[in-house]
Amino acid sequence: MDEPIHKPGQEGVMLLTKDELAKRLNLTRRGVECLVARRVIPVIRLSRRCVRFNWTRVKEALARYEVREIRS
Repeated sequence: MDEPIHKPGQEGVMLLTKDELAKRLNLTRRGVECLVARRVIPVIRLSRRCVRFNWTRVKEALARYEVREIRS
């Protein structure tokens, strides 16, 4: 379930917790931590233990790793 795409400067950008992001990506919490450690997805660090994720930016970051099938 995707939210409407937010335009830059628009109020109401949804920030997700690590658990919420893991659920949307069908990963474990540790899987999200690995993506952050490898710098695959962007993270907003509010403190050492409090991190949030911008869903739109995460989707954009993961799209760069999509491999499209090549048919001959």
